[in-house]
Amino acid sequence: MSNYKTKEEAITNKTNVYLHYKGGYYRLLQDNVTHTETNERGVLYEHLWPHEHAFYFRPYDLFFGKTEEGLTRFTKLS
Repeated sequence: MSNYKTKEEAITNKTNVYLHYKGGYYRLLQDNVTHTETNERGVLYEHLWPHEHAFYFRPYDLFFGKTEEGLTRFTKLS
C-alpha cells in the first residue's frame, strides 16, 4: 500500500512529481543513472500513489518517451 492515504497528500510537494498515463503518481529522483552491466542511461523514480510504495529504474527513453499508442508515458506536474 502507498505511504499516502490520498492523491492530494502524495503530491503536496510537487517537486519532480510525474503523472503516469495510467494514473499513478511518481517522483523522479535522478534522471542520469547508469546501468552497471550495459551502461544504458536510465532514471530512478519512486511510486507515490496509489499502489505500494517502491523504487524503480527505467531506461531514460522509456520514461520520457511515448507509448505505442503515442501517449506521453509520464507528464511532469507543474
